[in-house]
Amino acid sequence: MDYFEMERNKYNSQNSGSLGISGRITPIIKAIIISNLAVFFIDAVLEMFFNISLSRVFGLVPYRFIHNVFIWQIVSYMFLHSGIFHIFWNLLGLWMFGADVEKTMGSRSFCIYYFAAGIFAGLCAVLFNYNSLVPTIGASGAIFGILAAFGLLFPEREITLLIFLILPVRAKAKYIVMGFGILTFFQSMLLPGDQIAHIAHLGGLLFGVLYFKNVFKLQTVLETITEKILSLLHSHPHTNASNTPHCFEKEIDAILDKISREGIHSLTKKERTLLNKARNKFN
Repeated sequence: MDYFEMERNKYNSQNSGSLGISGRITPIIKAIIISNLAVFFIDAVLEMFFNISLSRVFGLVPYRFIHNVFIWQIVSYMFLHSGIFHIFWNLLGLWMFGADVEKTMGSRSFCIYYFAAGIFAGLCAVLFNYNSLVPTIGASGAIFGILAAFGLLFPEREITLLIFLILPVRAKAKYIVMGFGILTFFQSMLLPGDQIAHIAHLGGLLFGVLYFKNVFKLQTVLETITEKILSLLHSHPHTNASNTPHCFEKEIDAILDKISREGIHSLTKKERTLLNKARNKFN
């Protein structure tokens, strides 16, 4: 938790709205909302006019994921929803709890966290239903990961929720998260056939706890994997333009812009190394 302390203090409860949440939308959340709405619209049009459902191929079907190696489903299932209420509640939860989390973590780290939580939640669903042919769809697993992040980053913040859209209940974030976790657990035990991926929800919550408690050094592992992927994407086998002074200055400018936009904690190890080189060069 110390890693996020400085950034978290910028977005404490006194800067939040009456619900205890930020009203502003952040870049990654905006991109996720737009992409989910776009996929939802395309899926609706295809099903209405051509009787084609994207869930058959892009939903997470445990049997096909394991036996037919449909590995893309572990990501694509997060963009599919079964109806207007399904996508509405998911995106509402993402907006309500995700904005302050993204501001605190930085956009890049938040994006990694969101998809990692969704993937982990999907793997939990597969593990407990490995022979199922019923597709799991929706961003709920990732959203529950965001909920866990909010509760762990802002445990004392008070939030007002409307139960059944009528009864207002105000409680601290840590109790809200614990309440969702307990409710979801009992739903998974008592309502196993209600077509709701309770196991995926629990998986998202569990991932949040593992990540922010840094169990198995999960934060470091994700950061390392991301840096290796980015280095492969940006590597050029025939040239090494980063050695030129002009390119070096452009990289430093980009890093400084990132610090002002997302905070210093959003920097990767490579970016921190370049920043230290620049300091040593001009000192």
